Formats: sequence, structure tokens, C-alpha cells
Amino acid sequence: MKLGGDDYVTKPFKAAELLARVEVLLRRVPIHAGTGVHHFGSIRVDLRRGQVTREGQSVYIQAASFSCCAI
Repeated sequence: MKLGGDDYVTKPFKAAELLARVEVLLRRVPIHAGTGVHHFGSIRVDLRRGQVTREGQSVYIQAASFSCCAI
């Protein structure tokens, strides 16, 4: 937390809890209408394409889980 993190989730966790925490973080960031792309350091979330990358590498997200966090 001292290195810049402002939240964490311990395992095991439910997808609904993780998505709720992501939605809270997205509310803190100004959203540019129409882009659907958010950057959090090295993490890039593309809501339109349903893709998440970290340092340019794809991060696996189950489609059913990801679709419920569309804004």
C-alpha cells in the first residue's frame, strides 16, 4: 500500500467483489466520453473490445465476468 496501491483483494475472492472494486476505481478516474479505454499505470482496460493488458501483454478475463462492468 505504501508503494502506491490503494486496494487489494485476498484469495479466494468472488468475481462480483473484484468487479465492484474495479468499478469504484473507475469512478475515481475522469472518463473521456466515447473512448472506453482506461489506463492505470501499466494496465490498460478497453471496455469496447473487452480486453485488458498489462505492460502490453493480454490478461485473461472471463467474458461473463468482464461484460458486467461496462459503463
